[in-house]
Amino acid sequence: MVIAFLYPTMFHPHWGGVERVADALAREFVSRGHRVIFIHNRLDLEKLAYDYPAPMYFLAESTARATAANLDSFHRIIDKEKVDAVINHCGGMIESELYCNAGKSDCRVISIIHRNPYNNYHSLFHEIYPLKNSSFIEKIKRLVRIGLYPKLKHDYLVRLKKSYADLLSLTDQTVLLSEAFVPEMKELNPLLECCAIPNPLPFNIPENISGKENIILWVGRMDRVQKRPDRMIEIWKRIYRRLPGWSLIMIGDGEYLNFVKERAGKLPRIQFTGFTDPRPYYAKARILCMTSSFEGFGMVLLEAMAYGCVPFAFDSFAAAKDLLPNPEQRLDPFNIRQYSDRLIKYAENSEAYDALVKSCRKHVEDYRVESIVDKWEKLLKK
Repeated sequence: MVIAFLYPTMFHPHWGGVERVADALAREFVSRGHRVIFIHNRLDLEKLAYDYPAPMYFLAESTARATAANLDSFHRIIDKEKVDAVINHCGGMIESELYCNAGKSDCRVISIIHRNPYNNYHSLFHEIYPLKNSSFIEKIKRLVRIGLYPKLKHDYLVRLKKSYADLLSLTDQTVLLSEAFVPEMKELNPLLECCAIPNPLPFNIPENISGKENIILWVGRMDRVQKRPDRMIEIWKRIYRRLPGWSLIMIGDGEYLNFVKERAGKLPRIQFTGFTDPRPYYAKARILCMTSSFEGFGMVLLEAMAYGCVPFAFDSFAAAKDLLPNPEQRLDPFNIRQYSDRLIKYAENSEAYDALVKSCRKHVEDYRVESIVDKWEKLLKK
């Protein structure tokens, strides 16, 4: 079977969770005798220094809109490579109008929604309320945003429902990342054909997890809307005096990085690494913190557990219970005090911490890539 993976940017696994998932799935598909191709809009020279598991094709224009030039180049690739199935990694987004138009009636089209169906709908207020800076003008803007909140939330839901209505007419099957997301999707669009296949762990589970250091790790894109690295700074402010032998390492880059560094100020024992392979850090760190307002799946939680690095996250997305079945690892959204106290508890109590490590390592076995691609092959045959 020939399978095309579509995404605006290249699937370099160090640049994000979607990229790591696509890389892992492609390698497993190829190992089973399938042919995989990657189709993108943008060639990024920074991402070329990687041994990709599949040949890459680029559409005529860098925009992911369904322009005539993009559709023409897309259809040429599909015909030339005799693609049997298109997997659109941008389900529910504007790119779907392009990526789902394969131009062949016998080419199956599957869209993955790499997020919870409601996206950030339930956390909109937590995005509107914070100040971007401390200026008087920004404070006035915040008051205006709060006043407009009911309308903003209503308009957001209308747009969200429209995006799934559009997807209904474009795709043969929609894949969600958790069974817990299926009821949410049915609330938004009861007609959309959907199933649940979780993301795989994108690497083998290490056998040796010794050599741990007193490190708290944060891994993600530095953005203000979803990942909220500023919350990690607030947590560190509360706990660093209680944990004098510990340090915080924050991995990732993005438009919010400078703001986060300013918030960190002169707080001690913080390191910012930028974009890098997080695996060596998982191997050293004892604890991983996720501070997102919302997530689709939260790949870093699985990745950390594989290396015996215990993750904690806000219980702000339905898949959190799938990924973190131990309630001790889930915090009330967005309770910074509770989060801080929980970290101190497990940093200071080695026996309780070791029990969590053991349960995490056992749980992550369910997400081996072989098991997940079994589910994908069953869907593709269907």
